[in-house]
Amino acid sequence: LFLTKSKKKILKLKNLLEERRICYDFYHPSNPKDITNYLINNPMFYDKLILIGGDGTINEAITGILKKSNKPDILYIPNGTVNDFGNMLGLPRNLKKAISLLDGKPQKMDVCKIGNEYFSYAAAFGKFSNVSYDTKQSIAKKVFRRFYYYGRGIREIFKKESFEVTINNQKYNAFLVLILNANRIGSFKVRNKTYVDDNKIDLFIFERKSCFSFFNMLMFFVFGIHYKHNIIRLTDNKFVLKINKYLALNTDGEKKEEINACNVDIISKAISIHVPNKTKTKLFSLR
Repeated sequence: LFLTKSKKKILKLKNLLEERRICYDFYHPSNPKDITNYLINNPMFYDKLILIGGDGTINEAITGILKKSNKPDILYIPNGTVNDFGNMLGLPRNLKKAISLLDGKPQKMDVCKIGNEYFSYAAAFGKFSNVSYDTKQSIAKKVFRRFYYYGRGIREIFKKESFEVTINNQKYNAFLVLILNANRIGSFKVRNKTYVDDNKIDLFIFERKSCFSFFNMLMFFVFGIHYKHNIIRLTDNKFVLKINKYLALNTDGEKKEEINACNVDIISKAISIHVPNKTKTKLFSLR
């Protein structure tokens, strides 16, 4: 099954598939959640799911796949503005290189769930968590790419925001909570060594101690997990969260429902995805 929102690459990818004598069905989604709904409601069985798109595209696809009994292998071709998921897995944007990954064995990867929402690499709520989705599609965004997001983030610095969050019965005063199953976020690489199939997830609490606490978050993105000042890191396969107010949830860069209480769980080896050989040695414990 071939799914994409990108009109420019449709013909070229179709030609590459036909050169390999691969039979496929094609679907061009036009609205949010089209991919999720199509996968859930389509009764056909597919061996492979080929996607072209941004982080939101892979999020929609994973949500749809996990609600089906038959789960096709995924070939994901990044096409977004920043695309943390594609960069993390070292996935090529070149169509010919991407299609060649079908020759290799797919890898089993964990998927996370917060409340009713699935996510592949990151979820967040609180200050700065709205930057990725509260940015209209524009020429400036396409031209300046990640720097456009950084500019939007700077504007968030001057907004006062904090909340009380209880995590596994321990209370914290925070301005941001970040849940991570990846080695990078917002194009920043925050750690060198991580596995995406080890049934573990990291939760980072950015504590509000003063009006300048946001500097700790900036230092975290610059120096990674080695910077720990007023930042608490918890590692587990399950968390129970309670917040003293409703906050909008960001999963894989997309705005989801507002939450004030939920569980965070990890679904071990939930999807199979084609990745380059060098990625198998860096991010997967079972190769």
